[in-house]
Amino acid sequence: MNLLIIQARCGSARLKNKIFLNLNNEPILLKIINRVKKSKKVDKIIIATSVNIEDNKINDFCNLHNIDCYRGDERDLLNRYYYLAKLLQPKNIIRITSDCPFIDVLELDNMIDDFNNSNIDYMYNTDENDFKNIYPEGSDIEICNFKTLEYLWNNEKEIREHSIGITRVKRDYYKQFLNIKYYDFCLNNLNFNNNLKGFHLSIDNQNDYEIAKFIFNYFENNESFSFKDILFFIDNNYEEYLKIKNNKIVKKTGQDLYNIAKQIIPGGTQLLSKRPEMFLPDNWPSYYSKVEGIEVTDLDGNKYIDMGINGIGSCILGASDKDVNNAVIECINRGSMSTLNHPNEVYLTQKLIELHPWAGMARYTRASGEACSVAIRIARAYSHKYKVAFCGYQGWHDWYLATNINSNGLDKHLIGGLSSEGVPPTLESSIYPFTYNKIEELEELLKINDIGVIIMEPMRSVYPSNNFLEKVRELATNYKCVLIFDEVTSGFRITNGGLHKYFNVNPDIAVFGKAISNGYPLGVVLGSKDVMQKAQETFISSTYWTEGIGFTAGLTTINKFIELNVAEDIKEKGEYFQTKFKEIIEKHNMKIIVGGLPCISTFTFNYANPLAIKTLFIQEMLKKGYLTTVALYMTYSHTKNHINNYLKEIENFIIQYKSDIESNNIEQYLEGPVCHGGFQRVN
Repeated sequence: MNLLIIQARCGSARLKNKIFLNLNNEPILLKIINRVKKSKKVDKIIIATSVNIEDNKINDFCNLHNIDCYRGDERDLLNRYYYLAKLLQPKNIIRITSDCPFIDVLELDNMIDDFNNSNIDYMYNTDENDFKNIYPEGSDIEICNFKTLEYLWNNEKEIREHSIGITRVKRDYYKQFLNIKYYDFCLNNLNFNNNLKGFHLSIDNQNDYEIAKFIFNYFENNESFSFKDILFFIDNNYEEYLKIKNNKIVKKTGQDLYNIAKQIIPGGTQLLSKRPEMFLPDNWPSYYSKVEGIEVTDLDGNKYIDMGINGIGSCILGASDKDVNNAVIECINRGSMSTLNHPNEVYLTQKLIELHPWAGMARYTRASGEACSVAIRIARAYSHKYKVAFCGYQGWHDWYLATNINSNGLDKHLIGGLSSEGVPPTLESSIYPFTYNKIEELEELLKINDIGVIIMEPMRSVYPSNNFLEKVRELATNYKCVLIFDEVTSGFRITNGGLHKYFNVNPDIAVFGKAISNGYPLGVVLGSKDVMQKAQETFISSTYWTEGIGFTAGLTTINKFIELNVAEDIKEKGEYFQTKFKEIIEKHNMKIIVGGLPCISTFTFNYANPLAIKTLFIQEMLKKGYLTTVALYMTYSHTKNHINNYLKEIENFIIQYKSDIESNNIEQYLEGPVCHGGFQRVN
């Protein structure tokens, strides 16, 4: 049996519900079905969609028109195809998509015959990356046998959303194991008056839909037209075609919404690190409609690969991880809030103590900044000394911003010139900064001030030198200070737990956030039992710290992190990125400094006007389909292929702008203002 699967969904961001738009008074999806029904080689046609609520429309549509419909995994298309094929046991599986209404039925049948007569495993006819051919998109057909589908289902671990199309996407890899053949429509031999190479006919946006209407209106009385017929029609009506094709409205829906946000939300966003001005003022997409792994879709339907901060470092597994989401959904369905407590609060604490044997107790919040504040409160209660020495960034709360009362203590730790407006002046001289790797600064502070708490990031961009962390631990013990390691950023990236495990230096309290729950709100204050017991002697309490989603997400994330050995995975990929980047820098003799942990790479343009260079870099990478900045938070969803493609674009950027960077002649290329300066990390 030759099973033809039409892959369909409603959730297109660029053209919502496009499969139900009409072509000659017939919905696109029905138009495709009726065209392929003319095939003499296809035995069965099935619409394959997801179990998402929004795709109920497709199921209802199929029921109305007496069309077979199968529903499966939204993201894992290989899963969807495999279980459908396993159910029906076809000899061959033919894949087409619902945004390609121009299937050439005659060529479809010829292609099936060729597949059956050849000793091959997979056949395809178009390639969006091969512009030597006239028809890159719009008549896409793929064929494989069940054995090949089963092989892909068992072996493809990285990109399962392409279903059998992953064979084409990664054909250089799969040709080692599968016999792959390109089926040629032999259109390149046709003579046209106009250059039709790179011709695009799949329906992705409004312009594509208008072109489709243009074609179908012409062939209204002959719906068996071939792809060859389309090409000659376009060639003979090329000027009218170009008018439709080029009548593009450049949308900036995200910027429009951000302009509204600035009028009704102080600062425009809830987080300084997400303000568009920090990246690409006036041109940053600003908002997303969907995110999965490292693929982000903006409000205009543009898709980007996140080679930047990936949810400010929170999405360690990749955004919207299926396993974490499923656990959270189950938690929500059971009820995430009750008069009683959620058991995962206990199970998560047991897991954290198991991973950190020095610790004995934990308290939880729903944000990292407040977790640091809770840690400070507990530490002050234990030491009975209220002055704090700090190194790094620990949040926005009064105890921290008090550094800038009548001083500029945060200039080297956060952002220069931050105002302490709203912070009680009485907190002045309650907190003191010290510089990473300069133990003498901390020792001097401890000698002349009655400090009871030391809070610091164990590492950020520079590795500790001369046993720095061991000496901090020793000073904290000698001066009877509670030592807090702020592991909000560093935790669960290098080891199964805090970075302090890697350096073998234990704090009295460790604070976790970000990666620990893969995008769901959770802050952790983990500490030794004697210190943490002080939380009972001071009032620390909040209703929504008890809801179950955070505990569930945290427990699921940690278990998956350990099971997949994510720490080693992102370390290896981070080291690869840094090594290859440094090779590019050396090759082109650039003054770019690459640093940081492998899992959080940073790079600095060591030239005059670095912010302008950064802005241009972000601007040009955005055009190439990357959300980026001068940092890369590596995730489990990143692949070597993603990294290599990104490095290629970085090198292209260097080649194009090297002379202008060196001559400080960059701003002429900017399409908007220069970005704002970001966090300054003393370590």
